[in-house]
Amino acid sequence: MLVTLLNPYIGYLKAAEIYKESLKTNKSIRELVLNKKLMTKQQLDKALSKKSMLGS
Repeated sequence: MLVTLLNPYIGYLKAAEIYKESLKTNKSIRELVLNKKLMTKQQLDKALSKKSMLGS
């Protein structure tokens, strides 16, 4: 679900890469996105907020 929420921000292909790397390295999706500077912490917090998850 987290990867789907990131699609509008970083695109499907990049989100899929992050997901695969997360599985390989056992690092969180959040950690990888921030380390790769794909989004700011504020952007990521907004994208992964409860409001975004619930579509409200």
